[in-house]
Amino acid sequence: DTEEWLHITNKLEASDGIYLRRDEVGKFKAIVEKMLKFGDAVYKNQITGVEKTFKGEKEILPQLISDRTKIEIDEDVKTPFNKTEVSVYWGGCGQWWDLRELEEITKIFDEKQKEIFKKYDLLKALND
Repeated sequence: DTEEWLHITNKLEASDGIYLRRDEVGKFKAIVEKMLKFGDAVYKNQITGVEKTFKGEKEILPQLISDRTKIEIDEDVKTPFNKTEVSVYWGGCGQWWDLRELEEITKIFDEKQKEIFKKYDLLKALND
């Protein structure tokens, strides 16, 4: 196993965000998929006043996400409703993302994390 971390953030050159070890990538993907599924339902149905926390899922949360994750939208949803009004909060990493950002992460995540870990494996092989 590796002690290297994969850093995921929506703020350029920021230290806050989500830090994952290689063995936590699956956990991150699982919670993002749950949040996207619920967030998409909120967006498509334009449900107002929703706050959904993902309690009881500590076992699938990455190690450094110490607090709860949640999805919120404001009570007064305007028409047309857009995905930036569905807010996703990652506890322990101090970031709010909107549904559009969460969707973007899922598009590029697999490719980027494979690229990063491939580089790490190459460096490790050279050092061994």
